[in-house]
Amino acid sequence: MLPPDPLHQKAAGYTPLLWFLSSNGGGSFLLTIRETMSAPGFFSALFSSFGMSIGAAALMVGPLRRFIQRNFLPAPGTGPSDEDIAKGHFTIKVVGESELPENVSGDEAPKPIRVVAVVPGGEPGYDETCRYLAECALCIIKDEHRVRSENKITGGVLTPAHTFGQVLIDRLRAQKVNLTVSKL
Repeated sequence: MLPPDPLHQKAAGYTPLLWFLSSNGGGSFLLTIRETMSAPGFFSALFSSFGMSIGAAALMVGPLRRFIQRNFLPAPGTGPSDEDIAKGHFTIKVVGESELPENVSGDEAPKPIRVVAVVPGGEPGYDETCRYLAECALCIIKDEHRVRSENKITGGVLTPAHTFGQVLIDRLRAQKVNLTVSKL
């Protein structure tokens, strides 16, 4: 089954990232990502979108970028206070949908399996980044044999989730990271 046309994907708000063909010729899929940001209302969403567009354009112009860096950004070596870091938090929600349908019986039409993964955490720029990087490194150092045997890694540019799989999930859960996956 061929995936939808990439131009159709863009029109629907999806950006095609990678096109994978399985090595056995048994199928293919298009990996897509769609990111959203919530806003309390139409005008705040419009203002945010317009502001980010203007800001991105300004950062592309050398003299404007240097002006913004000198006058608005923190100097190198400075950053948020410990109190500000302690107040930080995030929640990531990822919705996934299978290409293959659920096992259905009777007159039901086949429908794909949909799941949502939720990952809440503390301050993402300092605390959580360090924690996730350290746990990925520990997967290599302490559980390399398990990573290789469970995930059948053959090489290439891979995400941490694909590379370390359940080994990383187990390590993060042992560190009290609340990862939940539920069927929609």
